[in-house]
Amino acid sequence: MAALLWRAAYAQVAPDVAEILKKVSETYQVSQYELAAEQTLKLPGNQTPAHAHVHVAFKGPNRYRLEGLMPDLANDDPNLVEGAIVHDGSTLWIYFPESNQYGSIPADELAADNEGSAHTPEATDRVLMQKYRAAADFIDGAKLVRQEEIEFAGEKVGCYVVSVPQKWPGPYTWWIDKRNAHVLREATSDGATDYTMIKLGDPLPDSLFQFRPPPGAKKIGAKVPYPNFSKSNSSPATVSVRRAVPGGSSTMERAVRQADMRHGGTAWRTLRTLCLRST
Repeated sequence: MAALLWRAAYAQVAPDVAEILKKVSETYQVSQYELAAEQTLKLPGNQTPAHAHVHVAFKGPNRYRLEGLMPDLANDDPNLVEGAIVHDGSTLWIYFPESNQYGSIPADELAADNEGSAHTPEATDRVLMQKYRAAADFIDGAKLVRQEEIEFAGEKVGCYVVSVPQKWPGPYTWWIDKRNAHVLREATSDGATDYTMIKLGDPLPDSLFQFRPPPGAKKIGAKVPYPNFSKSNSSPATVSVRRAVPGGSSTMERAVRQADMRHGGTAWRTLRTLCLRST
């Protein structure tokens, strides 16, 4: 009897998962935002998960800044451990702090290129936000798994833990902040993303989307060697797109992989190759 009464009471106070996901959709309908996240990812053939830190800012319709720190790429190429991409609306800039090198690609060339189109502002915005904006479309089959507190920005935050049955690239489990419908954590079978900063709709300064080469920085040119292709019979562009798009070639499929560190490393390679083409 007690168990029946508890279940009845829980049913009366348990929130409707449809309402939770609708609030997520409404909350993420913004044209400018800033996010920071820590990611872990299971890579094929590796027992130990890889780690990455990503910081991104977007200001619609056509500006963004993306910075990534990926220490697990050090064995592949130390120059790719850290990088920054800045799209100022007319030009995409890429910078590698380790080698103090930078390059640039005109926006129209970027959009017209088969690999580069995955790094336009539109594609970047879509991969970062579309699944959250479309959360209300995932109601069928979604389940409220539990309610629990997790740490965010130095405090305990109450969350709804929701299983979202999107077939690709999910399914996901989301930890959704009860106060404001922000997705604070996301887990898949491949790994997890823990957001450390979420600013939705806050005004962002134009200076954030400007790039000025640091003192002593050298511009990537035709004489700059492209690393790690001595053992391959393929061109740099061919290798980068194969790594970025396992099993798919559409712009959306390429763009979705920009959200995780698997694409992070290939992003640096792909864009550096395009910089060489533009010189």
